[in-house]
Amino acid sequence: MTPEILVIGAGPGGSAAAWSLAAAGHDVLMVDAATFPRDKTCGDGLPPMAIQTMRHMGVIDKVEAAGAARIDTVSLTAPRGTTARVSFAGSMGEGYYALVLRRTVLDDVLRQHAAEAGAAFMGGTRVTRLVWQGDTITAVHAGQTVFSPQKVIIAVGANMGFLKRNGFLRSVPPVIRAARSYYAQVSGLRQDYSFFFDADLLPGYGWVFPTGPDTANIGIGVAEGAPRFNTQSTQSLLDEFVDRLVTNGTITNVTHTGNPKGYPIRIDFPTGRIAGQNWAIVGEATGLVNPATGEGIDLAMASGLMAAEHITSGRDLRGYGHQLRRRYKLMFDGLRFARDHFMTRRRLDYVVHLMTEHPFVERRVVNVAQGFESPAVMFHPLLIALFFMPISPRTAVRRLLNYA
Repeated sequence: MTPEILVIGAGPGGSAAAWSLAAAGHDVLMVDAATFPRDKTCGDGLPPMAIQTMRHMGVIDKVEAAGAARIDTVSLTAPRGTTARVSFAGSMGEGYYALVLRRTVLDDVLRQHAAEAGAAFMGGTRVTRLVWQGDTITAVHAGQTVFSPQKVIIAVGANMGFLKRNGFLRSVPPVIRAARSYYAQVSGLRQDYSFFFDADLLPGYGWVFPTGPDTANIGIGVAEGAPRFNTQSTQSLLDEFVDRLVTNGTITNVTHTGNPKGYPIRIDFPTGRIAGQNWAIVGEATGLVNPATGEGIDLAMASGLMAAEHITSGRDLRGYGHQLRRRYKLMFDGLRFARDHFMTRRRLDYVVHLMTEHPFVERRVVNVAQGFESPAVMFHPLLIALFFMPISPRTAVRRLLNYA
């Protein structure tokens, strides 16, 4: 019970950290409250940046062989129904695409990949308490079992109860309330990452991610400020969203294959504690989830690898916290700004209209939303003119075309 490094949580962030550390020759033990394979409520989407990280880890072939559905395009549908459909390769460059794979499968593939690199694993091990001496974790209690690791990586996702009990969170952070369910025999299913900025969900969204030719993960994310954020359950909002998709002909012949599941998505990075003398937090446990799209798997794996690299190189883990803030704080500030200022009915209709008119806006929106390009591009003089000056759509489009 004295591993060099204890990783609490075997999701994507924990498994990425464990893989990197074990591959570098460290003695690593992963523990998780669940036994694997286990389900995880999620949209199941793996955006292009996650693909790049999994390629770096040498696990992408295993993920694709496990039955992942390849997605080459993303579509954004505005409240009035205008749809912009964008190729990942055309926007980000050749070789970029997305995948959809159930977390039941994905997380087990990543966990096994870490195990093949040399990381040990104990499932059914729920960590209940951390013992502190100053800013150092000296012991980790899991029921009657006590671990005494040299270093600890905490990858517990949205387990806010654990984080509050152990002093990492002072209050409940802002979240997106989400719900998803699986559907079969779906007619009219586009093989896209489909985001629907439904007027009843703004500043949230709905999604349809195909898991096969006629099966899909369909869900919603409802942020504070949505009309019925506090008055209606996410499950009922999801049912209504699916009904609207069927009514307007977007999809037909939908059959439930499981009950809807609701879950919170933390989007508060970097308000909480991130790292200390011998510990680091990775992934959603730091609120590291894209506040515009709700995607967090790519960020979880990237932060896990970053924490592992600090340990392997012998650097102070507190430096990991500083590096994480330097890399992502401005990005998150920009994404929150974009969400708060553009995710309104009128502006989204206008933005998606502009995306259909010219690739310049199309690429900027997709690349910023996917974390591929800095949100600072929103302050490009042309975009400022388009989005903030009181001009007609016809004049804005004419300016855009003249610029191009």
